[in-house]
Amino acid sequence: MTVLDYGQRYLRLDEAEGSPIVKVAPGVTFIATANIGNEYTATRVMDRALFDRFVTIEMNLLDKVAEYQLLKFKFADADEYALQSLAEIAHTTRELVKTDVNKISTIVSTRVNVEAAGLVYDGFTLMEAAEIAILPYFSNDGGLDSERTFMKQLVQKFVKTTDEQLYTDVPADSVTGQEIVW
Repeated sequence: MTVLDYGQRYLRLDEAEGSPIVKVAPGVTFIATANIGNEYTATRVMDRALFDRFVTIEMNLLDKVAEYQLLKFKFADADEYALQSLAEIAHTTRELVKTDVNKISTIVSTRVNVEAAGLVYDGFTLMEAAEIAILPYFSNDGGLDSERTFMKQLVQKFVKTTDEQLYTDVPADSVTGQEIVW
């Protein structure tokens, strides 16, 4: 904790009396991130003494437009329809977990979506990218009623056949059924 305290700003290399210390250089700032929530089961509760040494900034999840814009920024040459579809799939999961519909227990995170978009950019189809990057996060327990089956069906709603790829349809919002305006 001494390295984070403004009054101390040093790190002792060993716990032994008189062991050498390393002082924190002027202007050094420490930044930490934490995923806090029930779905992050491998995380620990942060100690109050550590938590008090940081300024807390809570960030909301991206909406579907911002998610798409991020994916388009990172992978400007990727298939635009696939990027829009990935943003809509993530949005749908984020809306579903807020409801009483128990189809899924977690969301498609932005990190996972960036991975899927990278696969699309590298030439994978939307379904291939989903099978690699998205579907493994959803349970296969329950067979045809599993989370993974539900997610696979959701992704399939956005998969175009070869003939459909000639058109530039805008995907509909999976929750409301309305056309998405990008």
